[in-house]
Formats: sequence, C-alpha cells, structure tokens
Amino acid sequence: MKREFCFVLIILFAICPAALAESAGSEDFYFDNYTYRMLEDGTAEITGYTGEAQELIVPNCFGETRVTSIAPFAFSRCLDLNVVQLQEGLTNLGERAFFACENLKRIDLPEGLLYIGEGAFTKCTELKEISLPATMTEIAAWTFAYCEKLENIKLPEGLASIGDIAFGRCLMLNSIELPDGLMFLGSQAFSYCESLTEITIPDSITKINTQTFFNCTNLRNVYLPFELTSIDDMAFAYCESLEAVPIPESVTEIGWNAFFGCTSLNSMNLPASLTEINKNAFDCCNANLVFYVEKNSYAERYCLENDYVYRYANDIPFAYD
Repeated sequence: MKREFCFVLIILFAICPAALAESAGSEDFYFDNYTYRMLEDGTAEITGYTGEAQELIVPNCFGETRVTSIAPFAFSRCLDLNVVQLQEGLTNLGERAFFACENLKRIDLPEGLLYIGEGAFTKCTELKEISLPATMTEIAAWTFAYCEKLENIKLPEGLASIGDIAFGRCLMLNSIELPDGLMFLGSQAFSYCESLTEITIPDSITKINTQTFFNCTNLRNVYLPFELTSIDDMAFAYCESLEAVPIPESVTEIGWNAFFGCTSLNSMNLPASLTEINKNAFDCCNANLVFYVEKNSYAERYCLENDYVYRYANDIPFAYD
C-alpha cells in the first residue's frame, strides 16, 4: 500500500508541481488516515491523524517529499495509541503534538530531532520511559508535565535548557541525571515529583528558580552547584524529607518561603556571602533546626532577629569537599 501511495503521489507531483508549490502552507492533503501540508522549504508536515492504530510507525515521506515536521496537536487525544515510532528525517515536533495520549506507553524519537514544542507529551499518563536524541538542546515548558508514570528519562549531553513545569507532576520519576553544561532550570521544572529522592545540579546553573523542586516530598539529597548565586521563592518548599542542604559560598540570596515546610531539615549552613534572606524562608521547618553561620555575618544577624538557633561555622557537621 505504501509503495502504491508513493507511486500515485510521484505521478501527481510530475503532473502538477507548480500547483503543489503554490499550495505550500495553505492546503492539506489527506491519505491513509494522515493529513499532510506542504511547507515552504519543500518538505511536508503531518497535521493530523484519524486512525485507530495501537502501534504506529509515522511516515517519513509524502510521495517523494520528506516529512520533517509534525504540527501542533496532530496526534493529541489519540487514545488508542500504545506505541509510536517516529522516523529519521523528522526535525520538529509541534506543541501538544501528543497531548493527552493517555494510553501511550512508548515513543521512539529519532536522532536529528531538533525541537519538541511546549506540552508535546503533557498528560501522557501511561508513558514510563523515554530517551531524548543527542541533537536536542532544549526541553520546552510543560513537555512532560502530568506524565504521572514516567520513571526514567535519558537527557542528551548537549542539553542547555529545561523549561517551566517541564516535568511537573511526574509522580513516579525517581531519578534523573542533569548533564554538565545545563544553563537553565525553569520554574516548577520538577514540582510534585514525589518519587525523586536525589538530585545533583550541575555547576553551570547559577539560579534555582521559583518552585523548581516544590513538593518533592521524598527528596532527601540535594547537591547544589558551586557557582550558585540565588535560591528563589519556594524553590524547595514542602520537601519534607530534606535533612540537610549544604549551601555554597557563592549564594547571595535565599527567596521567600524557599525552604518552607521542610519538616525534616535539621541543619543548614548560611554562608558569609549571603546578603538577603527573604520572609518565611525557613518557616514550618523542623523545630530543632540549627543554622551554622560566620561570626558577625548577615546570616548571624538574621538568626538573631528571627530567634533561630545557630552555631558558628567551625562547628559545622558537613562541608563541601
């Protein structure tokens, strides 16, 4: 069937090349449950799918024309899909392309894929694991949000950015290795990742954004980068299993409610580099929380003003190597 389809389209292109060129970007072509659109660069984009297949190999050609893109919402809410293979040649996956494919368990992404749009796999609630191709440098906002059974994901070494809420409410995500060179972690990027127990943030990160690890209730160990300057509002709020977080000497600001509700937090160093600790940063933490500070520092004044128990840093029970 696929050979016959390509043969028919070859004849069509031979008869009407000018007409198809003029229709680029403006007209959809339907065949075999797929809808295609010609792009201005001479390649094709899949804009929709109406089939009911459980396993699907998405075409990489439309006649003799390469398919390089999948449009926004093209496969959204395809509830029959269990397994999907995207083929080589695809470079762009549009926003919400597989949104709410609630029975999708596996999807194979090709090397050469450059971009995945916002929310492309949001609410794929049965998706358990995925490997991102080495050609990707960015994970857009909401990409894997509400993938509640996602346990493992392999990130490419060249990844530079993880967008807002990219892994928000991935309830089963128990481990993730952030690559060296990562420059940006978005707000709420790992919020409500309730199975995450440990995270090492690479030295290329200089700021932990708002609610990045909010409500990661089983997060026990956090290793912060040496060049970190800021821990933003509610960054680790309600991380109820955190017991100690060594703060690097480079940090100058801790945001509002940054560690609010960290009920297991029993010790915290506040380095001499700190110049600002915002309101309620350590409210509703362990009643026995002890701070370790430098003598005559801003941190010591902060502890005095807020009636926190503190000791001097030479008594600190933990340190960076």
